Amino acid sequence: MIKRNINNVLFDVDEYEANVLYFEQDFAKKINSFKMEDLAQIIYEERNDFIPLIVFNEITPFCNFKCPFCYINHNHIEFEYPTLYRYFEIYKGLIDEGMLYCTLTGGEVLIHPYFFDIYKFLKKNGVLVSIFSNGSFFTEKHFNLLKTYKPFQIEISIYSIDEDDFHLITGRPSDECNKVLNNILKLKEIGVNVKCKTQLNKLTINGFEKIKKWCSSHHIPYYFSSELQDRYDGSSTQEYNLDAEKHFDIYKERLEKSNVKPVFGFKKYFDCGAGKYGLMLSYDLKVRPCASFFSIEEANFNTCNGIKLALSDLKSYINNVKGRTLNGCTGCNAKPICKECILSDLLVKRKRCDFYNIMIREGIISN
Repeated sequence: MIKRNINNVLFDVDEYEANVLYFEQDFAKKINSFKMEDLAQIIYEERNDFIPLIVFNEITPFCNFKCPFCYINHNHIEFEYPTLYRYFEIYKGLIDEGMLYCTLTGGEVLIHPYFFDIYKFLKKNGVLVSIFSNGSFFTEKHFNLLKTYKPFQIEISIYSIDEDDFHLITGRPSDECNKVLNNILKLKEIGVNVKCKTQLNKLTINGFEKIKKWCSSHHIPYYFSSELQDRYDGSSTQEYNLDAEKHFDIYKERLEKSNVKPVFGFKKYFDCGAGKYGLMLSYDLKVRPCASFFSIEEANFNTCNGIKLALSDLKSYINNVKGRTLNGCTGCNAKPICKECILSDLLVKRKRCDFYNIMIREGIISN
């Protein structure tokens, strides 16, 4: 067992298990959900001050897939990996400051030369670890590691289960399509909590129903997202966006089945996890509020002078604007599902989605 103390909350972590935490009885009574965000909120409320409980760690900008809608543009990235010591130094600082949960992502996370070292370091220091992957790079060595030190969760992106479409979308040989699917089933077989997802856009939409059916038939949790991020070189990916009407058709069923109740409210700067307990550590070892802040230079903080200073600068940036109402927000009862945020104001070229206007028209929400 690894002993942790975050915000004066004492607990033990089992390094070999996916999500086994042992809290003292008084604190345990406050926990009424198994969601990491809900637990982070409770720990955050012990002090009501920003703390890096949940870290989204992009450890590599490289990927063996070449999906055209991806925010990573391989031709515009020149990068050499830092030393393993440098990674450990930053992780140790984040753990000292309260990191409890870390998502390792890329690019394709498994191609990182230090993946095994990074994963084991985090697990052996009491951090719950999730992995985002395209599912194509797993070997027996990976499976053995994950069987011994179970991840909190592994999310695999599925772009198609049709070999021809898979090749068209990813640029990889068609036979890798089945390799991805088989690796997903292998992860499930060894007891890993595996979940699948699809980036829904004009290229992946045709295979969407087949992917859902495949996941359902194998009893694998599945979700999709249609949010696209501009590429790291500044070019837009919006040409791959679904049009608003199609967007609404896809989400309507989910909204109608959800238990989210309408709540009137105004969207404010950093009223999300990034303003309380979450951050991104990108491949260049800069700290940002989240992945979408990549092009917001004033919100990128270098760790070259230590992670503690970078966190202090991030916290100051957040606190200087936190609570300000978004420009143009007049308040409506879609607050629980509204995706608008500070970036709607900061990124001039980001246009507010017509999706919400359609939901109002259809009576799903109202002004």
